[in-house]
Amino acid sequence: MILLKDAIDSGAWLEILYKYPGSFLAGPAEMTFRIKVKSFVKINLNELGENEYQSTFYDEIKAKFLSKIGFEANVWKIDLDLVNMEKTENSSLFIKQGISLGDSEGYKFPVCTDTYIEQSPYGNKSGIKHFSDINFPPKIKKSGSYCFELPEFFDDLYISSTAGSIKEV
Repeated sequence: MILLKDAIDSGAWLEILYKYPGSFLAGPAEMTFRIKVKSFVKINLNELGENEYQSTFYDEIKAKFLSKIGFEANVWKIDLDLVNMEKTENSSLFIKQGISLGDSEGYKFPVCTDTYIEQSPYGNKSGIKHFSDINFPPKIKKSGSYCFELPEFFDDLYISSTAGSIKEV
């Protein structure tokens, strides 16, 4: 685990080795990617705005968001540069599963995946949509953001791999 504040202040690249279950046929697998944490800010959920594509589907997504998280939630955005270090492209799904934040008591907070935030004008403008559903080609830096739902009060936060390791490079 690496203290989030130190990762932001140093501007260093962090290498994450994520060991994931893989597929039924192929068995366990692992991937390596690097991140540089640029900032960590609280999102005012009341300022997300309406989706520019008004539709029944979007209204359903918004209703699910309100019942799942609600506008009183404590959601934070982490801005990153990210580089896939594998020889082939990797899905954002695996990468977002590989990153988590933790506190000094050992609680872990995974990336908050929410279509309402991702598809909102704020999600597009802030970079959250950039990492929502893409494949990361090898060795090419991409910039974007992930969200984390956190407790109302927290002390120091650490960035870590959900299953694997993290180190400064």
